[in-house]
Amino acid sequence: MSLQQLANKLIPSSNGLTVLKIKGETGDIIAEVLSAFKDSRGQLQQFAPHLKADTLQQTLYNVWKFWKFQIRYQVDPEGVQWIQEPKALWNRKVGDCKSLSVAVMCTLYELGIKASFRFTCYNPAIDFPTHVYVVVLNNGIEIPVDCVWKEFGTQKDYKKKWDYNMTS
Repeated sequence: MSLQQLANKLIPSSNGLTVLKIKGETGDIIAEVLSAFKDSRGQLQQFAPHLKADTLQQTLYNVWKFWKFQIRYQVDPEGVQWIQEPKALWNRKVGDCKSLSVAVMCTLYELGIKASFRFTCYNPAIDFPTHVYVVVLNNGIEIPVDCVWKEFGTQKDYKKKWDYNMTS
């Protein structure tokens, strides 16, 4: 059975888009992403173990590859911020960095892997995040798990970052 078939079988079905925040301010979006993760834990409990490998690096790659290539990235419409829980993201097969990051974090949570959300901005003239992804610290080395970025284990050079450790 393929991973896609397993996901269809093991990720709970959803009645569509779960909108957790609309027209939110930046601080609200950060709070809502963190809240979405806390509220969505457990949705990937049956599926996540199928992404586990022999090493942490390979497991993280499996998680990145699954979400990156199963979900089509799409920016939210101007002036609107949607955050989907993992089951809604899987149902729709389309989402942005917020929804993908919540799904990645929920997957890692079910695998017992400690991680942080990293909110970043790329323009030095602004002081608010414009992107979010997940970072895992392994023996002092950061491993980015950014399903929007082109390559596993790397990240776009940012100007500012805000990390939120989700291990507690």
